[in-house]
Amino acid sequence: MLSRSISGLQLQNSLVALGMVAILLVLIAGFVSYQQALHLVESGSRVAASHELISTFEIAESEISDIEAFQRGFVIVNVDMLFPYKESLSKVNTQIRRIEQLTRSTAEYKKPISQLMADMANQMEFAEKIIMALSSHRINEALEEIEAGRGNRYTEKMRKTIQELREEEKNNLVSRTAALHELSTGMTFTVVLLGVLALGFLLMLLIASNLYVMERRRIENLTSAQHEISKCLAESGELTQTIARIVQITCQHMEWDAGGYWEVVEEDSLRCLVFWHKPEVNLGTLSKENQGRTLSRKTSLVGKAWQEGQPIWVPDLAFDEIFQKKDLALKQDLHAAFAVPVLVGGTICGVIEFFSRAPRGADARILETFNSISSQLGQFILKKQSDWDLQVNQARLNAILGNMAEAVVVADKEGSIIQHNPAATEMLGEQLLSTPVQLWVEDSIHRAGSGACPPEELPLMRAIKLESVDEEELLISSDIHPRGIWVSATARPVKDVQGDLLGGVMVLRDISERKEAERRVSEFYSMVSHELRTPLTSIRASLGLMQGGVAGELPETALELIDIGREECDRLIRLINNILDIRKIEAGKFELSRNEVEPATLVKAAIEAMRAFGEENLVALTTGGNVTGSIVCDADRIIQVLTNLISNAIKFSPSSGVVTVKSELVADNLIRFSVTDRGPGIAADQLRKLFQKFQQLDQSDTRKMGGTGLGLAICKAIIEEHEGRIAVKSEPEKGSTFFFDIPCEPEDDDSM
Repeated sequence: MLSRSISGLQLQNSLVALGMVAILLVLIAGFVSYQQALHLVESGSRVAASHELISTFEIAESEISDIEAFQRGFVIVNVDMLFPYKESLSKVNTQIRRIEQLTRSTAEYKKPISQLMADMANQMEFAEKIIMALSSHRINEALEEIEAGRGNRYTEKMRKTIQELREEEKNNLVSRTAALHELSTGMTFTVVLLGVLALGFLLMLLIASNLYVMERRRIENLTSAQHEISKCLAESGELTQTIARIVQITCQHMEWDAGGYWEVVEEDSLRCLVFWHKPEVNLGTLSKENQGRTLSRKTSLVGKAWQEGQPIWVPDLAFDEIFQKKDLALKQDLHAAFAVPVLVGGTICGVIEFFSRAPRGADARILETFNSISSQLGQFILKKQSDWDLQVNQARLNAILGNMAEAVVVADKEGSIIQHNPAATEMLGEQLLSTPVQLWVEDSIHRAGSGACPPEELPLMRAIKLESVDEEELLISSDIHPRGIWVSATARPVKDVQGDLLGGVMVLRDISERKEAERRVSEFYSMVSHELRTPLTSIRASLGLMQGGVAGELPETALELIDIGREECDRLIRLINNILDIRKIEAGKFELSRNEVEPATLVKAAIEAMRAFGEENLVALTTGGNVTGSIVCDADRIIQVLTNLISNAIKFSPSSGVVTVKSELVADNLIRFSVTDRGPGIAADQLRKLFQKFQQLDQSDTRKMGGTGLGLAICKAIIEEHEGRIAVKSEPEKGSTFFFDIPCEPEDDDSM
């Protein structure tokens, strides 16, 4: 019988082949029977011809005997026997011609028949002569001829020839009769044999047809199962319920009695997530033990399918050594087992298994079907994981957005707001957020330092047009803040993974307090500039006049006090100037006046400006060499940086110390100025504080040395305005080197 694992196409082809063989056998049987029938008819015809020929021989022989009798009677009775004699001659002649006709196709009879015909012709000639003699009343002549025996010699020869031919034909009749019997027997055997073969093939055809019907029904069950499983997966239900439904559908349509799904939970183990069996199948404790059970990867059927990454089919558990619960399964009369790994993105996430109470050989069609089902289930699990991750990410995003102090507003590419966080509601109000961005009232939004901002120029609308906006300051009026609220707006386009525009996102940061602080700072700077610097200038001038003797000669002690006052005034004026410089830098109003100058000139001017301060602190100022040529820069600002660095170097240099100032070319368009001292150096953890506003490295020393904590910050701003950088190299107890690099010529000519 054909194996159950044969495919529908193979079975269909087998049915066609068997049908064709059966039809061919019937055709062969018919053809052979027809050919044998022809031979049988032909052989029968020969037998009949032999009988007819023998009968003709006997009649002819009898008629010849009558001729002889009539010849003797003619001699005795005379003329009265003439008529019967003539009639017998005619009959013999007729029979001989009949014999000639019957043997015309027989080559071996040709010569004797020719002789017989010649003898008959002689006999007829003899009879004609007798009859003519009698007709002429020559009776004696006729009697003499007859008595001479000539007629008897002819008849005797004819009788002998006919007797020989008759014996020969009798022999032929015997052989032809035997051949006819043999043909009849062979034909019967052949017809019976072919009939049996045809019947056998017809029986096989019926059996194969039955198998084909069974195979078609099985294919329909597989197709139905696959359709129901696909429908179940398309419904996107809860993961555990969906897998349980798939196991149930598989058992019902594919003749399995029980099944389950094991998910990978650790590196080397699986846990039973679902186990189902037919209601009529009593599995005892096996079903309960499997629920939530964990199996090792190395000691279970599902573990082997996981380890090998391919389906495992066990025809009978009684002969299997892998299944960990084999004894319990056999006790519940479970024999065949089947396990298929489920892949998610190329990684096995679980194994689905089935059991049958009857042994079952591997079924190629079920294997093929489950390859497809496993792939679909893997995609379903991946989608569920993605949906879960999306929900988690969405919840996380909502939590983040909900707790953000900044307002976040997301719009689609048509300008409709599709998402915003609570901070946006508190900042803008529902009225604005429920209105497309392009319909926002123009008077409700103003730019810093300018008038109303048209909706099409809002940061969010510009982001939808693929433009990025960074920290644009806006004053927005809404139903929540009728008098307006200052915000800093940053906006970016939003694209999908293919790069197609989805919309835009805008982040608004409330800067109302900062704007208020800026207003107060601006007032403070104005007060510093007008209310402090002007009186200090007058005080310094007055002290200078007193020191010059305008108020008369003063005691030495008074002059010392006046000198101290002037120095403190100078220090306060420098502090105020530094504060105002920082303000200009922060306000973006710091401008450079670039001119062409030689580096040596800058170094010389800075050294000359600080020479007196160096001599006062017993520190020598030297130059380590200067590059030739010229650079384009703001000479006063570069000298300001150099004098600040030299001043710091002098302050931290020991008595009789040396400070070296030099310039050098470090690249084609890059020049470096450096100031090196032999002071105590700077610790590594203190370097990060440099160049920050109001920062001093060692409070006690700097208090002793003096300083505002703004000098290096101003130096950094000046160098950066020159498109350069400033840095320091220092080691404790080995001194420090402050240096800055600036281009010989600015890259942007418009900056000049």
